[in-house]
Amino acid sequence: MKKFKFTLQTLLNIEVALEKEKKNELAMINAEIARLNDQKDEFSQSITEAMQYSFRTMEIGDLMNTENYTRYLKKCIVDTELEIAVKQDERSVAQAELIECMRKRKTYERLREKQLEIYKKEIEAENAKNIDDFVSASIGVETYE
Repeated sequence: MKKFKFTLQTLLNIEVALEKEKKNELAMINAEIARLNDQKDEFSQSITEAMQYSFRTMEIGDLMNTENYTRYLKKCIVDTELEIAVKQDERSVAQAELIECMRKRKTYERLREKQLEIYKKEIEAENAKNIDDFVSASIGVETYE
């Protein structure tokens, strides 16, 4: 009895590998977005701390330094938000690529299932033929005895 072999198994393996690669790429982008969001939160926290400090001291030099520092931090927040927007666009592209890879993989898996069903039917037919041949041979042997 022959063993089942999916004729497009190599392509299925390639699609599985590509899907895994796309998932890793998406995970890296998501991690980068999370890191940028944490960085933005740290900038916001630093602004809050600087403002609290400036309200406690109320000295002109400290107020000017705090103002410059908060301006710098606000610029950093805007820059970080721009980076987040770019990464979110990259994430959208990566998600679309992942969905396409998953669609292709599922198509190959459906083809594999169909081919497996055909194989099972062929094996059933072969087994039925073998049983019929055996029964015919058994009946032939009994009639000659």
